[in-house]
Amino acid sequence: MKKSLLVFILIFGTLRLPVLAQLTVNNSMYTPAQLVQNILLGNGVTASNIVYSGMGNAIGFFNGASSNIGLSSGLILTTGDIQNAVGPNNSTFASFINNLSSDSDMDSLMHNYSIDASILEFDFVPSGDTVKFRYVFGSEEYMEFVNTFHNDAVGFFISGPGISGPYTNNSKNIALVPGTTLPITVDNINANLNSPLWFDNQLPPGQTIQYDGFTKVFEAVSEVQCGQTYHVKIAIADGGDAIYDSGIFLEAGSFKPKVSVSFASPTAQCLEGNSYSFSAGGTFGGAASSYAWQFGPGSNPLMSNLKKPAGVNFMMPGLHSVTLTVSENGCTQNFVNNVMVNPMAHTSFTMGTQESCPPFQVDFGKAVHFSGNILSSAWTFGDGTTSNSLNPTHAYLSTGSYDVSVTVMATNIFGCNKEYTFNKPSAVIMNEIPHAEFSATPLVTSIFDPDITFTDMSTNGVNCSLFYGDGSQLNGCNFGTAMHTYGRYGKFVATQILMNGIGCTDTFRLTIDIKPEYRSYIPDAFTVNGDGLNDVFLPKIMGVRNYNFMIFDKWGEELFKTDLLDEGWDGKFNGELCKEDVYVYKISYIDEVDNQYYSRLGKITLLR
Repeated sequence: MKKSLLVFILIFGTLRLPVLAQLTVNNSMYTPAQLVQNILLGNGVTASNIVYSGMGNAIGFFNGASSNIGLSSGLILTTGDIQNAVGPNNSTFASFINNLSSDSDMDSLMHNYSIDASILEFDFVPSGDTVKFRYVFGSEEYMEFVNTFHNDAVGFFISGPGISGPYTNNSKNIALVPGTTLPITVDNINANLNSPLWFDNQLPPGQTIQYDGFTKVFEAVSEVQCGQTYHVKIAIADGGDAIYDSGIFLEAGSFKPKVSVSFASPTAQCLEGNSYSFSAGGTFGGAASSYAWQFGPGSNPLMSNLKKPAGVNFMMPGLHSVTLTVSENGCTQNFVNNVMVNPMAHTSFTMGTQESCPPFQVDFGKAVHFSGNILSSAWTFGDGTTSNSLNPTHAYLSTGSYDVSVTVMATNIFGCNKEYTFNKPSAVIMNEIPHAEFSATPLVTSIFDPDITFTDMSTNGVNCSLFYGDGSQLNGCNFGTAMHTYGRYGKFVATQILMNGIGCTDTFRLTIDIKPEYRSYIPDAFTVNGDGLNDVFLPKIMGVRNYNFMIFDKWGEELFKTDLLDEGWDGKFNGELCKEDVYVYKISYIDEVDNQYYSRLGKITLLR
């Protein structure tokens, strides 16, 4: 019947419905050597002399993460085409004939002649006393051809020091039904025999795997001698004929020694007060194992022989390489991992000396610079006052030199807070205030006696000016006494401004009252003979405003007019000297003393 099915399929082909398969396979991603080195091998084992005997379509990589095969990924080896392993189970005949010869070890194992044998073999050196790997066997032979001569099988033949078996090179088969000495074949594990270890993929049809049945995840194990060279042959073959594919799924990274060492990197801590704990992990016997931890330079302790050392302190921040070596029965396995120690927060303090005169307010938020981030601060200002503000302002009211100190809590992105205290001697210097003062004698006087004596009484000035209030000034400090004449009446605010060497200033003011006073002298004759004596008729009038002075002849004609107190008549009219005669003058003004308007008429004789 099986042969007739083959003829039917060869003639009519296989009908497959287009569905989404959850198992994925690829036979072009890796070479057989890469599948061993990069996929199959785990830590603690090295491989060489990798040889594959079979067709390229029969070996490849699988991803079973979304399937129910029980293995997330690894190496797949089949008797036909790896594509025939991809689900769903919607074909009654998933088969590919590679026309490969038999293998004598597989003939012996299945008690039948083998066909289409795919064989992957290599030498390896273990670092432990036991080697193991995990696998799943599946076949399209289930269940129709169980115990019917078509006994597809898988064999893991291992040979080397300390191993004696019935197969080639005294190898033994470690692909066994768990708890028995039976090899993994279609006849030895199925729905009728060892059924708890087998999964029926037909009823109902599986959605992720094409094979009609497959085993649970098994582990092949063999004792070995640490550091010795061994040979393993992984083989799968059809039994009795070349149709109906079978396949073996080998878990990625599972081919490794029993002594498999690892440890988790502990959570990073801050440098100050750090105390790390470690725990050796992996696969090893335990009681017979010895541990050697190397924590690296800058650690305390430098090493430990405990399985779970604690209280390890690292004295420098950064990434530290930690090595664990586990020895068991003469086998040694190393594992290296990194430990991060976070740096403490750092800050620096800069402040220039603040120098002025009291009262003076210092804005420490502007005067002081901290690098990094500051969470809190406690200030001591040196005058008995304190503040917890991050950016305080403080007023200094007395002269003196003040030391400032601040204690801050700095932080960083790791939350590794650190307290720092900074001291700034003579951070604030309050100098003596300059003192401006002078006297003026007299403070009140007449416009007819406008000379005022100023006496300097200032101290601590280096840049001094005395402003008289009438637009003139005296520059210089410590001038002693100075005389100043005011040219007009009025109230003048005399101001002294002092500045010391650091720019502090002081100002002092006195009001000088120059009072107006009315006085007049009007001559009754003048001579215009050019001798320079009494050549001009000029009334002398003081203490008036709105002044007007006019000259008329006896017939009332205006000969001269002015509103200037210091301008007189030279005896001319229209540029010609007037004749000797008696003329009339008129003077009008407002008296500054009584604020009254006055007008005066009189006679003046012009002599030649």
